[in-house]
Amino acid sequence: AMLTVGSYLINSFKGLSPFILLMGIGLLGGLLSIWCYSKMPGGDPVKSIHGDSVHFEHMWHSLVNDRIFRRFCVGIATVIIGFTFLTTFMALFMRDEIGLPAGKVVWLDISMFIGMTLSSYFWGWAADRYGSKPIMLCGSLIVLLFPIICLFLPPHKEISLYIALFAAFMVGVASLAWN
Repeated sequence: AMLTVGSYLINSFKGLSPFILLMGIGLLGGLLSIWCYSKMPGGDPVKSIHGDSVHFEHMWHSLVNDRIFRRFCVGIATVIIGFTFLTTFMALFMRDEIGLPAGKVVWLDISMFIGMTLSSYFWGWAADRYGSKPIMLCGSLIVLLFPIICLFLPPHKEISLYIALFAAFMVGVASLAWN
């Protein structure tokens, strides 16, 4: 709902004022969330019998001595970095290269969240049935569709919005599979 309101504000006003207004509203919402969370009961730290240094020694030992775990950490880092670049620059690419208006670029995030929501039960079922590794790999492969689709988007055409919405939907589906 908030992305729809943000899209409307960005389309309605020119310049930086809608962005600054939205960031201010987000900042106030974040501060309100922190205040509400600080009022929740519990949260006292649990005292460790061995101290924190033993925990970090075990973590370091696992990283240094376990080749499979090291490969897993490198794979996770690679996918996270690639996915972060993909989602970070998607809005700029769609606005500058494809020619979508800024207000409609926000729709891509809405489409991505819809993809996450609609696929959540399926991915949960599939992970329970087949395990998490095939689902994570499937999500990584689906994410690769996004740049391929973007290569063939016709710039400054109305159809580009709908193709980009589909591609963002698939990124949402894939990101939930990865998660």
